[in-house]
Amino acid sequence: MTTSFAQSLVGGFPAADTIKLGQDTMPGQWILMPGQREFGWQIQKGWGLSGATVRPIGDELAAPVFLVRFWTTADWNAFQPFRRKYLAKAVFSVSGNKTYAIGIVHPELNALGITAVVPRKVPWFTNTGKGLWVGNVELLQYRPAVIVAEQPLAAIPAAAAPTPSAQDSLEQEQLTHQAQIQGARG
Repeated sequence: MTTSFAQSLVGGFPAADTIKLGQDTMPGQWILMPGQREFGWQIQKGWGLSGATVRPIGDELAAPVFLVRFWTTADWNAFQPFRRKYLAKAVFSVSGNKTYAIGIVHPELNALGITAVVPRKVPWFTNTGKGLWVGNVELLQYRPAVIVAEQPLAAIPAAAAPTPSAQDSLEQEQLTHQAQIQGARG
């Protein structure tokens, strides 16, 4: 029922039904649940004034949630080593010395700049009674802190078609007549 990670990317949106954590493609079906990217804003209202200015206060970390399903014993068994490797602890460690966030490959998350995660909530998977094992894996974006963007200075107006002025119309008419005269002289 699941496709390989390479096939899901070739198939394009919305065929991606798995993820890659670190260098490993996860077995089973990993469906990204609806969510959103949240941006941090401070709203500054003036006393006795209508409206306000806004100042960025830093982007919130995204918390993608995946509905994970296993239909076959082979997928369930293939998942167990990855579960111990990536989801058993809050951070991934190499030889027990240094800890790291986990790289993630998923087309929608990567399009939003989410390229590394840590486990936030890991379920105990439950059997639906019909051979399907299911659970929600919640991840948390890892991103080092960076200096926040400055406050917007002004708004860029929405693009609208320019309304021709009388002068523009007269100039166009004059150019048309000049072209006709040039064509007649030939």
